[in-house]
Amino acid sequence: MYNISKGYPLGGLHCKNDCFYKSILLYYIYMKAVLMLYPLKEFVDRDERDTSVNSFNLSTWGDYWSKVFDITKDVFRDRFRLINKLIEPYRDDDYKIIWAVFSDPKNYTISDVFDLKDDYKVNVDVKYIDFIKEWKYPDEKNVLENLGDIEKLVIGGFHQSDCCQRFNNAALTLGIDVFINRYITDEFFQRMLNTFEQDLYQNMIKVGTLDAEMHEDDPYEVKCGLFDHSLDEYF
Repeated sequence: MYNISKGYPLGGLHCKNDCFYKSILLYYIYMKAVLMLYPLKEFVDRDERDTSVNSFNLSTWGDYWSKVFDITKDVFRDRFRLINKLIEPYRDDDYKIIWAVFSDPKNYTISDVFDLKDDYKVNVDVKYIDFIKEWKYPDEKNVLENLGDIEKLVIGGFHQSDCCQRFNNAALTLGIDVFINRYITDEFFQRMLNTFEQDLYQNMIKVGTLDAEMHEDDPYEVKCGLFDHSLDEYF
């Protein structure tokens, strides 16, 4: 069963019972969509129950950089919340934002980094526990088919080299115009982490412990270039 709803927790339309009405609704609202995969705390930070989970370990990085710059951990995390600023233009361009989640919400937590607003959610009909323990993947093609008549699809979330690629391949088989926006996948977090390193270089140049000419690259320009200058106003 695929469960598609607006708002959280999941509810609303159920494929087995409401297919006709769902197909009518989604035909009109899902012509352009962004599919954000698995915005989970367990992927952003870490899963304390299973350290083998492919997580970014944001909380660990926060421990380190908050001490380096003498800032709070929340201030550190705020910079990573800028991923929402990269998603927002799609809303402005009439894309529907769809967040893919697992079917056992008691076993995971939505990360505070992501602003899900009143977007759509799709239950991929696979349990998080089965995904991490048994490498059980959803049927990506069926998930996409149950979203309706999508002409353009942007894929983001976790993880770029795995689930994002699998959904991308499934979309291609369905004839959907699709691409993976790396700036809103897990690559975003690595790039944003790099901005703190550039801030460190910038501070070292400012206090004279790093020679600007020897360093060559302007840390501010490097930082802005990490996101193709789409977040300049926030740096």
